[in-house]
Amino acid sequence: MVMKMCDSVFIHLSKCSDATAGGAQKILKEIVSKSACKHRVFYCVKKDNSIGEYVSFRFLFFKLLVALFDKNVRGVVLHNRIFLPMAFLGQLFNKKVIFICHAQYPRWGGVFKLIYFLKYIAVSDSVTRYLIGCGVSENRIKCIPNGIRPPKYTKNFQLFKKERLKSISGNDIKIKLIYIGRLAQEKGVFDLINALSLLDDNFSLCFIGPAGAEFSSFFETLDEELKSRIEILGVIKNPFEIVHSIGAGAIVIPSHHEGFGLVMAEALSAGIKIFASDIPAFREIGESKIVDFFSPYSPNSIADKIKKSMYRDFDFEVYWDVSKHVREKYSIGAMCKAYSDYFSSI
Repeated sequence: MVMKMCDSVFIHLSKCSDATAGGAQKILKEIVSKSACKHRVFYCVKKDNSIGEYVSFRFLFFKLLVALFDKNVRGVVLHNRIFLPMAFLGQLFNKKVIFICHAQYPRWGGVFKLIYFLKYIAVSDSVTRYLIGCGVSENRIKCIPNGIRPPKYTKNFQLFKKERLKSISGNDIKIKLIYIGRLAQEKGVFDLINALSLLDDNFSLCFIGPAGAEFSSFFETLDEELKSRIEILGVIKNPFEIVHSIGAGAIVIPSHHEGFGLVMAEALSAGIKIFASDIPAFREIGESKIVDFFSPYSPNSIADKIKKSMYRDFDFEVYWDVSKHVREKYSIGAMCKAYSDYFSSI
């Protein structure tokens, strides 16, 4: 079916628009590429795979000001908290202003309540509850759960089983723990490294994702023995296509807070055992027998849970049923349609 296009234009403000940089950037790319409306993206941090128009932050106000004179511009979509002051410029031009709330931000509740004209897209039910708890009226919130692109080997059970067998090497002693995402403190990666130091030498850790100066500085403080048990692969496009090939024993997701567990949903679709922080966004997605929860901020809790549950496993059919459920519930197509319908209706 051909999508009926509309003339309305929405301007998106994002720190970064490279889809490999994180979940919010992935969703931005999907929104822009599969919508009945037209979209312009202004971003302030250059990356290799950025989409849209680069604008230095110091000139962003003037770039947006000029763009808002276009009568076809229907609204401004904010993807990061740093752009909230720009909401008042959109309001001045009588444009719809929408904040996509990708996380539950500590100490920001009062700000969200005070910007009375702001509309919100919540990426999960837990974010919806968070915003309501901040004092935002429910009629200003639209919940559109994030969607995922499952790995190619999930097309049928035989492919799925064949791929999962790659991570079963016949050696049940050596366990490789995988982390996928930004290597940042709020993602709990320092807690995870400290937890590794509490596990015996049969456990190793593999990081897949972008690392900044903060992580590099922390890593240099580690002793050489611990460093030797950590592998840093950097950014890999579509990492869940290859996690079984690199011998993933489990995915560990130690985030301190999240709006939607994108990595968790992707890991569930890929059929991998998961250890994750016990936070609302992860509970919403991961109430499954293949997920074990630990206390966030606690290396001891991470290590204890891995020691107790690592060797508890399930049949291929269990992983397949979980994968199928997640793929159906968090369809990328359903997400894109919901965004397209929302932008067309406001």
